[in-house]
Amino acid sequence: MKFKLLLFLVVIFLSVHLVRSSNMSVGETIVHQPSQVNLSDGHLFITRVNPSEAYSGQEVEIKLIVNSTFNKPLQLTATEVLISDAVYLDKNITLSTINYDVIPVHYYIWHFSLEPHSSKTLTYHIKFNGLGTFSFSPATVSDQFGDKADSPATYITIKCQPNGQCEEDENYLFCPEDCNTGEKDKICDAAIDGKCDPDCEEGYDLDCNKLNDTQKQSCNMLRDGYCNQSCLNEDPDCVSQAKTQTNFLIIGIVIVVIIALLFIAFYYKRKNNT
Repeated sequence: MKFKLLLFLVVIFLSVHLVRSSNMSVGETIVHQPSQVNLSDGHLFITRVNPSEAYSGQEVEIKLIVNSTFNKPLQLTATEVLISDAVYLDKNITLSTINYDVIPVHYYIWHFSLEPHSSKTLTYHIKFNGLGTFSFSPATVSDQFGDKADSPATYITIKCQPNGQCEEDENYLFCPEDCNTGEKDKICDAAIDGKCDPDCEEGYDLDCNKLNDTQKQSCNMLRDGYCNQSCLNEDPDCVSQAKTQTNFLIIGIVIVVIIALLFIAFYYKRKNNT
C-alpha cells in the first residue's frame, strides 16, 4: 500500500515538473505558428494598377506590382480572383479554381522569386463586352515564411463606343452619347424630362407620377407636386394646394377690407374739414 502511494506521488511530481518546464498551463491550446521573417527586417507589398475607365470590347492591361523590403530572398505566390463578366486574354498564365459553397471561383496564380529590396510586375490583359462599373477583389501575395499582403480593391467603369444608336445593353448612364433619358434601357434614370421612364418602379420618376395624376383614375397618394383630380380630398398635393389657395383668398379679403376702411376714414376726414 505504501509502495503504491509513493509511486502515485512520484507520477504527480514528474507531471507538474514537465508542465512547468514546457511553459504551458493546463488546458492551454497549442497553436503551431508558421515561421516568419522578422518583421523588423522589412515588409511585403502588392498594388494593382488599372485604368479607371475603358470602352466596351477594348483590351485593358492590368498590372500587379509586388515590392519587398526584406533583406532576404523570397519565394512568392501571388493570386488574382477573376471577374466573371470579363474576358481574360492571356493563355500562358496558370488558371486555378476553388469552390466556395458550390460556387466555382477562378483565379490567376503566379509562383516566382524576389531578391532583397526589389520589385516585380505581373501583367495580364482583359476586356469587357458589357457596360457598367466592375470591381477587382484584393490581390494577394505570400512568401515561404507565411507572410502575406493584400492589395486594395480597385474599380473600372466600362463605357460604350458611341455610334449614334442606342443599342442593346447600352443605357443613358454608361452611354449618354447614344441613349437618351426616359428610354427602356434596363436603367431607371429618373430624370425630369417630361418622359415616364418604363424602367422605374412607381414613385421613383416624377414624370411618371405626373402621368398617373393626369391620366389615371386611381388615387396614387404620392406627395409628388401634382394634384390628382380623382381624389382631391385624399391626395396630399391637392390638400396642400387647397390650403394654399384658401390662405391667398383670406389674405386678399383682408387687404381689400383694410383698403376700404382707409378709404372711408379718408372720406369722412375730408368731409369734416370742409
